[in-house]
Amino acid sequence: MSGTETPEEFVRRVYSKTTRVGANEVRFPCPACHNEEGFSFNTKTGLWMCMRASCEAAGNLYKIKVLLGEAYDVETPDKISGDMALDRIMSVIEAQVTEDRVDKWRRQLLTSPDAEAARRYLISRRIGPNGAAAAQARLGWERSKRSAQGVIMIPYPMPGKTTLDSEIPLVKTRYIPPEPVVDGKLVRYHRLPDGTSVPYTPLGLGVDKPALVVGGELDALSVLQAYVDGGVPVEEIPVYIVAPPSESSWKVVVAGLQRCEEIVVVFDSDEAGQSATEKLSYALGTWRTRSAVWPGGCNDANAALQADLLDVFALADIVQNSRPVAAKGVAGTMAFESRVLASLDRQKSSWSTGFVAVDRLIGGLRPGETTLITGHTGSGKSVFVSNLVVNQVACDHTTFFCPFELGVEKQILRSVTQLLETDVHKMTADEVRGGMRTLGNHIMWFDHYGSVNIQLFRETLMYVVRTLMVDLVVLDHRDFMVQRGKDRWDKLDELCMMVVQTIKDTQAHCIMVVHPGAAPKAFKRDSDDWLPQLGDVKGHSDAIQDVDNVASMYRPRSANRTNAAEADGTFPAAIVFTKVRDPHGDEGTVELRFNKNTLRFSDLGCNLFPY
Repeated sequence: MSGTETPEEFVRRVYSKTTRVGANEVRFPCPACHNEEGFSFNTKTGLWMCMRASCEAAGNLYKIKVLLGEAYDVETPDKISGDMALDRIMSVIEAQVTEDRVDKWRRQLLTSPDAEAARRYLISRRIGPNGAAAAQARLGWERSKRSAQGVIMIPYPMPGKTTLDSEIPLVKTRYIPPEPVVDGKLVRYHRLPDGTSVPYTPLGLGVDKPALVVGGELDALSVLQAYVDGGVPVEEIPVYIVAPPSESSWKVVVAGLQRCEEIVVVFDSDEAGQSATEKLSYALGTWRTRSAVWPGGCNDANAALQADLLDVFALADIVQNSRPVAAKGVAGTMAFESRVLASLDRQKSSWSTGFVAVDRLIGGLRPGETTLITGHTGSGKSVFVSNLVVNQVACDHTTFFCPFELGVEKQILRSVTQLLETDVHKMTADEVRGGMRTLGNHIMWFDHYGSVNIQLFRETLMYVVRTLMVDLVVLDHRDFMVQRGKDRWDKLDELCMMVVQTIKDTQAHCIMVVHPGAAPKAFKRDSDDWLPQLGDVKGHSDAIQDVDNVASMYRPRSANRTNAAEADGTFPAAIVFTKVRDPHGDEGTVELRFNKNTLRFSDLGCNLFPY
């Protein structure tokens, strides 16, 4: 094999039978899915691809050599390397793996002085290389091309030529790891090092018995050894043992198991193993997949074997007592016990808006909820929210304020006016500075104007809540966060759903200011009779309905405010809550007075619907 061979020379060397369909195109079986006729290879450029819709294999000459085991992709640890690659070429692709060769491997494992490390390794894992066990488990040994340690050979235990069964390669090679010496003492093996990872089925694969899917070839050998120790002949083992490769190569295992109607997945008991169980079960189909655990709280099959807990009876219990893998999101009532009780605690931990009548009506601000506040232009929705945020300073709660419409500088001046109850333009610089110091880190600002990247903004929300311990998030307002365009409504929906879900995950509270669309034709442009509601908000209704609370601000339009002022200079206003999801709150109206000089609202009282 030359490192500089041309694509044409490669095809002639590796594939004796090809079908030429053009001057520079040939067809031969796909090395990934083994499709006989759908693999196209360009003999001039070396580029290739599989024509089968379910196979995504494609690449250049080097990549096909990686698939065939003639090269090693150092960035993909589940590909075979070095002398293991040569062994796989010999065993799977080019060689006729006959019973004579299997017998040779087995004899070498049992008798060769060079295989002493392999024998000690197997004995240390309770997988004995004695005659009966080696014959049943089809274990063998062969000298490595590069390492004096050699490799373990695990060929398919059927007489004659090795073939592909259900698209799963059936020969496995594994380095024998060296036994380390620590402080002058020999340390026995505890686990296999990284190496090649291809599907391993020591008993083949069929449909007449359950498939027992385990977490690796060492677990597969351990299960096989437990049956051997129990005197079960290989042809009578009641399950097919399957050890899938790394997650990135699961597709070939899923394809091989498509015919199986009964599958039991037993991966490691740690978090990574349980996560892999869930992913593989969904790939195989939860309706036919069950999960189980190894006996005695052991993490894997080999640990159970070494602890004398894995035998024929234990394996029967594993299969019989395996449990269905429930579809995600489906569970009984008591599965939600901790979440319900935690939710009850959160309801008790709601905090004040700073407006007594508002608190009395809706029950305050609750963790994990999103409140949408709308209102026509000039209704005072942004000013009211700013007033609420200033109230949080006195309550010692931290707010993350995103003034997308007004900008940070103008919003700070508005907040200082509300805090000191004096027109900021009548203050000295020192007075303004003192107000800003009072606000301090009680308000964290997002210094950004214009549209945002939704996913990056989610990371920002996670940071301010998780790291800066923010209680309240204010978005003023949502429509400025998405740029105009033909897909604007879809982006608004995506943004709204992202915010709602992130707030639920972080258990903060979010107030989102949203501008309504145009007034209905039944109302005049400056009409005081139109009260914007949920259906008037821009965006698709299914996304907006995810919010927990909806309020609409109301102030008489400018044409009708001339004679509305009281002797103290305040004007009438109201906030109408048209949706309150929590059962401890109610919909209704809170009557307010607005002071134009201090930009503050004061609440007079509340009444329930109708408003």
